[in-house]
Order: sequence, then C-alpha cells, then structure tokens
Amino acid sequence: MNFKKMNAWLMAVSLTATTVGVNGVPIHADAAQPGMKREVNEETLRENGLEVSTVAKKYDVDENGKVTKYNGTEENVFIPNKKNGRQIQEIVQGVFQNQQNIHSVVISEGITKIGQDAFFNCKALKYVVVPSTVTEIEREAFQNCESLEEIDLSKTSITKIAEGTFKNCKNLKKVILPEGLLSIEADAFMGCGQLADINMENLQSLGRIGSGAFGNCISLTNVVLPESVTRISNGAFANCIQLQTITIPARVTEFGQAVLTGNSNVTIKGTINSLAYDYAKKKDISFQPVSEEILVSSIELSGTDITLDKENIKKLNISEGTEISVNVKVSSDATDQNVCWECEKEGIVEISKDGVIKALKKGFTAVVVRAAGGVNKTDYMEINVI
Repeated sequence: MNFKKMNAWLMAVSLTATTVGVNGVPIHADAAQPGMKREVNEETLRENGLEVSTVAKKYDVDENGKVTKYNGTEENVFIPNKKNGRQIQEIVQGVFQNQQNIHSVVISEGITKIGQDAFFNCKALKYVVVPSTVTEIEREAFQNCESLEEIDLSKTSITKIAEGTFKNCKNLKKVILPEGLLSIEADAFMGCGQLADINMENLQSLGRIGSGAFGNCISLTNVVLPESVTRISNGAFANCIQLQTITIPARVTEFGQAVLTGNSNVTIKGTINSLAYDYAKKKDISFQPVSEEILVSSIELSGTDITLDKENIKKLNISEGTEISVNVKVSSDATDQNVCWECEKEGIVEISKDGVIKALKKGFTAVVVRAAGGVNKTDYMEINVI
C-alpha cells in the first residue's frame, strides 16, 4: 500500500470533520468525494485504488475472531474486520511485536480490542488509526514505538490507559483522550519526551493518575487535572523538568510522596488545606490558591519588619510579636464595603475586625479576606511567623 495514497484516502473517508487526524493531516468533511463510503474496510480501500487483494491472507484468524499472527512485511498495514466471512474482533498479544518495517497502521471499524504488546517495539511506527469500536487497549500495546507522533483515542470507549501503553514513545507529541476515561495507569506515558501538552480538563470521569504515569515527560509545561481526580500516585509527574504549573483538585484523597520529584520550580495550583497544599509546604514548592470566586481588587500592607519573599507575591515573613495593618480595597461598585477575616490555622496569628494582624507564635498560615454582603469575593496572603 502506498503511504501517500493511504494518507489521501484517510482524508476522504474519516468521519471527523474539523479535527487533526492521527495521521498528522488535517481532516475536513468537504474532502470526501461524492458518494464515497466512509467506513474503513477492504471495500473502501479497493474502491479508492489501494491494493488489498492479498491483505487478509497475511493474518491468521482463529475461530473466535482473533488475529493471532501477522505474516506480512508491509510498511503500511491495514487490519481488516473480516476474513473468510468471519468477523475479526481482537488483535491478540504481541501479534506485531518487534516488526521494524511498519510505518503506519489502519485498524478497521468493528475491532474491539488491541492486546498486550500488540505493537510493542515497532520503532518505525509513526501513524495509527484506532477505530471507534475499540473498548480496550491492553498494557504496553504501543510501548517503545519511538516514531509515533500522534494518536487519537477520543472516539473509542476505552476506560483506562493501561500500564506502560505508550511508555518510551519518545516522539509522541499529541494524544486525544476519550471523555469516558477512568484512569491513567502506571508508566502509561513514561518517557514521552516530546509530549508538551495533555488535555485532561474535560475528562470528568477520570479518577486516578498512576505511579510514573507522566514520569520523565520533560516537555510538559502546564497540566490541569479535572475535578474528578481523587488519586495521584508516587512519581506521577516525576522529572517533568519543564512543568511550570499543575492544577490539582481539592477532592484528592491520595497524593504520593514523590509526585513531583525532580522539579523544584513548579507551582502547584489548588485549595488551601488540601493534600496538594500540604505537599507543597512539605516539599517547599510554590503554592497558588485557586478559586472560582472573584478576587477583591487589591490588598495593601503597612507596618514594620515585613519582608516580601518575591515581588508581587503576597507571602510575608514577619517576626513573632509583630503587628501589621492590612488595608483592603474593595471594588468601588460593591454595595457593601465591609470585609471579614479568616485564618487557616489558629494560634499563629490573630486578626482584628479592622485588619490588624498580630504574630503570636512561629509557624505558617494563610489569611483570607472576604467581602461581606454575600458577594463571595476573596483575596489571601500567606504569612510565615519567624
């Protein structure tokens, strides 16, 4: 099969109208020729001038509809959904393992499972089309496919990215995940050094990020985890040396001790008193509270013995026994100009209703000012009593 012909054909038959196809070529609905069938199968390949007369002969299929062996040497592989009238449903373990000739793979609609190690160590494999009928991709299925650049799983019904599925796919730049995903298992994307972005914000069922899931993804810059995530295991983002920010939901109940090891410059965005907050303080990592609330326009500080750690960062070191006065500016259009004060930890500072803060004993706390009148506007500052 000629690779350029296959790319052109994929542009024509894909059901995706406005996305970037996993073959790296923009796919548009108007690319389809009039009357062309859109299902990926032998018939449409043949109708569009691609040679498939011997393709089914190159697969051994058992009585249960499982591809058990590949006998070909092609660079561009098409896996049909039928052989001798028998429906093909599964690619079993290791069928294409260590095949160094394969550059691209098109898997037919109707196939539901890609087995363990199915394409393991196919170092030249660059493009893969995964059909919407796939419900399971087993562990290490694409591990060490170091030429793979993009893969679109958004139309599938898989519920997990299994252990080591894309481990050491060092040129993988883009992955589109399905909305029904429940977990990203251990080492799933470990060592994907070119993966700069992974969009998980819309995965409202995602509950778990496994150990080492994104370890050594040295190009990742920003990560936002959805509110559904409750478990983040050890080393999930270890050695992501360019990671600048990671947003972690408050409902996380499991947070490993080495989630972000190897990067001291990252900022954790999250909720005060959460596990992510505790981790940031323990590891001396920058923490930025996030809230859907609208911030008070500004807070001004006055007093003595105040040292700003960083310019424009409301984090203060103050001496034990020191008093500082905090002046709050509320937006001029607010109907109620009054504010109230809250303190994260009791006993470290005390705050008067007029905003005078007295440092009582050594320790770290966060002080929150909240606009009165039920408008739910807040701002905060962090105080370290030394």
